[in-house]
Parts: sequence; C-alpha cells; structure tokens
Amino acid sequence: MKKFLSVVCLATLFVGCGNEANADSCPDIEIQIGSGPKYCFNGGRNQTHCVIIQSKEDDLQINNLIINRGNCNYAKYREPSGYTHFVSGTKTDEEKLRQEGVTKEMLLDFFGEPWNFGKRDWVRINNCNWQSILEVTVETNKGACTYKFNQ
Repeated sequence: MKKFLSVVCLATLFVGCGNEANADSCPDIEIQIGSGPKYCFNGGRNQTHCVIIQSKEDDLQINNLIINRGNCNYAKYREPSGYTHFVSGTKTDEEKLRQEGVTKEMLLDFFGEPWNFGKRDWVRINNCNWQSILEVTVETNKGACTYKFNQ
C-alpha cells in the first residue's frame, strides 16, 4: 500500500491534476500541466515544462494560449532556420509577430490546424515552471475558456 501511495504522489508531481473552467462557453478541452520527458518531449536532457491540451470534440481550432495572464512565455513559432521563438500570448505579442513578418507557415503545427476528438499536443513553456501555472486561457474557433489550477 505504501508503494502504491508513493507512486500516486510521484505522479502528481509531474502532472497538474484537476482544472476548473468557466463552463458556459468552453469548448470541450482537457488541459494538463507537466514536466519532464514523459509529458513534454524536448529531445534533450534539460528539464522541460509544458502545457498539454487534448481535444474532446471535433473541428476545434486553437488560435492562442495565454498562460498566467500572459506572464509565462511559450514556444509559438519557428524560423526557417529552426530557431523557436517564445511569446506570452498577449495581443501586443500577436501584433508584434505580424509586424515582424511571421507567416502562418511559421507558426507551430499546434495553432490554426483543425483538431478532431482525441488529438493531444503540448507547448513548451520558457520562463515559468509547471508548478507556478495557475491559469491557462485557450482561445479557439468555438470560444475562449480559462482553466484554473489549484496547486
């Protein structure tokens, strides 16, 4: 029994459990936060923190994420050279991206592509660790929703 409880406790260290959303206009999405290669593959040995999103409906398009009200940066687009840029997801950053000539093709596959039931993907967080994430706002073609985490 002690071994089982230890495994359960360890698992909760790596994935943020239980999120609440303002359910009136929310698309059916599951949000998790996590850390480490099991949840966020980064191809290296560095500690990686991420937000994991899974669609629970068809024809969903994710247009933007706002993590901790724009205070946490995440990977959003890649230059042709492969360099990944991190943005906070605020409207000013979106305008700045357009001014810098970021095209739809440069956006990571995560954004603007149609998602169907069961699709799961993640974005890497740059300047926050997963334990400090209190809310994630997801803007989609079916409305925007803010998910709150009690950590």
